[in-house]
Amino acid sequence: MNCGETRLFPSRAAAHSGKKAGFLPRADIENLWSATYDKLIKEAELSEISNMGRITRYTVFQALCLLSFLCIAACTEDSKTLFQQWDQKGDEHFKQRKYEAALGAWKEALKIYPRKSEIYIKIAKTYLRMDYPSEAAEAFHKVVASEPDAWEVWLELAKIQLAFLDVETAEESWQRACRGGDTSDTHIFHGDLMSIKNQPDAAEADYRQALSIEPASETAMIRLAVCCLVQGKTEPAEAVYERLASRKPDATEILLEMSNYWELRGTLKEAEAYLLKAVQSDPENIRLRRMLAEFYFNSDSYEKARVIMDKLIKKNPANRFMKKFLVEILLAQNQMPAAQLILDQLSKEREDDLELHLLKGKYFMLTRAPSYAVSHFLAALEKDPGLPVSHYFLGLAYLAGGQISLARERMIKVLTTDPYFSEADLALADIRYKEKAFDASLEHARRIYEREPENVRSHLMMGNVFLAQGRYDSAILRFEAARRLSPDMAAPLYYKALIAELSNYDEKALEIYEALLEQHPDLADASMRYAQLLIRTGDIEMAKLCVEEAVKEMPQNGFLHHILGQVYLVLDETEKAKTHFEQAVSAEPELAAAYLRLAEIYKNSQDQENMIRVLKACITNLPNFPKAYIELADAYRQKMWFKEAADTLETAMTRNPDSPYLANNLAWLFLERDTNADKALKLARFASERLPKDGGVTDTLGWAYYKNNTVTQAILTLTEARSLEPEHPLIHFHLGMALYASGKMPDATERLKHALELGLENPEREHAKKHLRQLRGQPVPGSLSDTVPLSEKLYQGLEDEAWE
Repeated sequence: MNCGETRLFPSRAAAHSGKKAGFLPRADIENLWSATYDKLIKEAELSEISNMGRITRYTVFQALCLLSFLCIAACTEDSKTLFQQWDQKGDEHFKQRKYEAALGAWKEALKIYPRKSEIYIKIAKTYLRMDYPSEAAEAFHKVVASEPDAWEVWLELAKIQLAFLDVETAEESWQRACRGGDTSDTHIFHGDLMSIKNQPDAAEADYRQALSIEPASETAMIRLAVCCLVQGKTEPAEAVYERLASRKPDATEILLEMSNYWELRGTLKEAEAYLLKAVQSDPENIRLRRMLAEFYFNSDSYEKARVIMDKLIKKNPANRFMKKFLVEILLAQNQMPAAQLILDQLSKEREDDLELHLLKGKYFMLTRAPSYAVSHFLAALEKDPGLPVSHYFLGLAYLAGGQISLARERMIKVLTTDPYFSEADLALADIRYKEKAFDASLEHARRIYEREPENVRSHLMMGNVFLAQGRYDSAILRFEAARRLSPDMAAPLYYKALIAELSNYDEKALEIYEALLEQHPDLADASMRYAQLLIRTGDIEMAKLCVEEAVKEMPQNGFLHHILGQVYLVLDETEKAKTHFEQAVSAEPELAAAYLRLAEIYKNSQDQENMIRVLKACITNLPNFPKAYIELADAYRQKMWFKEAADTLETAMTRNPDSPYLANNLAWLFLERDTNADKALKLARFASERLPKDGGVTDTLGWAYYKNNTVTQAILTLTEARSLEPEHPLIHFHLGMALYASGKMPDATERLKHALELGLENPEREHAKKHLRQLRGQPVPGSLSDTVPLSEKLYQGLEDEAWE
């Protein structure tokens, strides 16, 4: 043995740890040898072995080396055995579906051999069963980091990345997987990728290629069947599905896909049956149970979905993915306090989370706080500027805040990023419809129909456009197509009834409404139109009888109480109407229309105290409902409580900073009081930018320019307001005043006279008459102070006190 080498043999510690073996330096060996030699000599002397011969240091060193090698061999053997034991324990736990225990065992095995790829693969697959996709991806990454040619693992990574809609990264991983060869699995995945990209033709070609490589591939069969179905190729879809069904598959993933097939066909009972069968095949599989919850969520069975997720989270309290889905369910159930609680918990754990920003944005949308929603969707875009869904939700938030042009721009951005994003097309169709750009709306709806003939909403949208254009025959065809695609949906039948009503086929309309309400007795709008139609046809008592019967059957239904209140109003039974509106808001505290009807009743009866009480209650329950603030401010204004009116509108603006209606009303209040003219101008500009085609808002802006002594701009703006609302007397009065201030007397006279002819009311009427008298012979006023409205002079002292 060459004792002069620097390194001799692996250390015991390295052997036990499973790390790459290190070596003891010579100095350490000499120390170890010396201590052991001294011990051996002492033992030899005690046993008198020293008398039998001379023990040399060299002989002892040889023995020590042999002993060390034997120890190392034994330790290596022990490590291998221990590793195998932990691995086997993990396998046993996995078979027993004790996934946490399985993970614990395999992690112990990794402490011995940290680079064992097969263990990481087992861990990743277990995490997938436990519905921890991020942790699974991390484990797969460990494998490919040490084994870049693990093609199958690259494909598994790609599947997870695609599930997170990280399409670009998923495609890169798929390309790595393809280096291992052209297999049915790689074609199936690429078909999935093409489906996500809304390229069904390419997806179908991939699935067919997968079947040509592996004709018995059940995965390729079901993917092809679904792909054909979504393209409207029903017969090929059925043929492939029957071929698959004849094999009586029992693999969990295939059962899931078969459930998806029936869900797409609208046969939810069949879809549920296959999904339950999949869950029963592996009852401890968390992912399957979460998928069952998703099925119930998508079929509007929110409570069933919530029960499942509550149980899953109880067993897996650290799973953020599950908590986020539970938030989605709670939002759908309108359980805002419970949703907020979970969102706060998730934020404490990790604030900078793209999905969390999206969820918070949805929360604020549903709680009618679009400006806060906008901030969260913008934060999501900072995390991933190219994510189409973030742009889409941002567009919806702008839409909710009345920022139509910004919403339109954002939806166009979505389609620029992803031309097949159908929801963005639908949103643009809706925006253009509301702007009365019906041809543009129809174009967006048709784009969806051409690539997704089974898309019910595209048929409904086209039907609405045809309805608005008066093309009733075309509209009925679209609504009937929607009804066939979704027989249980109420909307197609409702619109058919509406068309019959608009076509003056009252009996036919009544017949359809009755059939609709028999299937969907809680449809408030249909019930309302049915009752109104009965009243219009002279059958008021029948209307009352029908709604009263409905209320008896569903006494807790606030919407029915609201409709009955409306019927009693028509019958001039105000007290009964008031009672049912009160019951309506008691049963449905967020039923805005009922509050407004109640407030109107109290206003007409000069009961301002109760009017204010009702509007305050409305604001308490609907803090982001601008109309209630506007009505309350007007009630205060009528009482000459101008400070309270301004405070109400300013509070409303802090809660709804994007509302152009609030901005317009607050600006008008300032202008009416002749205070804060500069602030009024800013508010009026804000409102006008968002409602450029609203004559009243444009009038406010013009009057704000007038009050800020910008007369030329006032005349231009008020002229625009007059073109938008040519018969509004107040606009003519304001324009006349601006023309008067600029010295254009003939034009001023014409506008003021026309305002009076249109029925201008006091106090502006008296003010107009005063200036017309001056125009008949008196000189032009030298300053704008002479043009302060008469009403403001009469009440100036009293109002100044009210502001203090």
